Amino acid sequence: MGQGTFTIMPQIVADGLSVNMNRVRCPNPDTKFVPDSGPTVASRTTMVVGSTLFDAAIKLKAQMEAYASEAFFGGAPAELNEHFFKNTYTNETIPFERVADRLIKEKGPQRVYNQFKLPPQIRWDQRTFVGDSYPSYSWGCNVAEVEVNPLTLEIKVKKVTSFWDIGRVINPVLAKGQIEGGLTQALGFALMEKMGIKDGLFDASRMQTYVVPTALDTPEMSIDFLEFPFTGTALGAKGVGEVPIDGLAPAIANAVESATGVRINELPITPEKLLSKLGAVV
Repeated sequence: MGQGTFTIMPQIVADGLSVNMNRVRCPNPDTKFVPDSGPTVASRTTMVVGSTLFDAAIKLKAQMEAYASEAFFGGAPAELNEHFFKNTYTNETIPFERVADRLIKEKGPQRVYNQFKLPPQIRWDQRTFVGDSYPSYSWGCNVAEVEVNPLTLEIKVKKVTSFWDIGRVINPVLAKGQIEGGLTQALGFALMEKMGIKDGLFDASRMQTYVVPTALDTPEMSIDFLEFPFTGTALGAKGVGEVPIDGLAPAIANAVESATGVRINELPITPEKLLSKLGAVV
């Protein structure tokens, strides 16, 4: 999958269940066993699938707490927290494994079903394409520090500073990794990735002629988050998949204009385009 799904999903379920993450398995996706839920476009995975799993974990937790109450605490309320069931009257605790083993032996594997539902105020008419096409949006801000060589007009991005609102940040390390990858793609989009058509064929038909950023091209990156959880789900997460690639190219174009006094409106921004624009200004 590539997006950190096999880390994020067990983490979300473990959080909902209040158990250790090593107690959660995440099998490979297989349409033989799960219904069609649409593609993972528009950063749906954490927000939609994650929220569905979180609510399902809450349901399973409630089932197990009810069983622990009757089977171990004589009907007294039981609370599952940090891998232990606790009798809320006496504070007696029982490990999760003990309750789970007995539950499976007596009643077999437990299943819960949950379906993602948008908040009632979010409405979309698929027939007329009218309404709220997305329940929430992620936001990002990029500042690019750029050097332009006055002799060759080579453009070098020295540092990128960015802030992101992706709702509740489930895993900061993976989220930063996603953003670093998106910013690196955006760097190529802004300065390197050029594809034209000559005699009906693409003139960059292989990696030797279609230039993408390498580690030596990647600038210093300062990435921070401002958390404004999405109130439409208990999880509070929004998407981070696509948004990092959107804002850096315009930021680089702004920086190049600040350095040279000319505005390039066509990507990628190349020394040749700069030279042409500067010649026109002169």
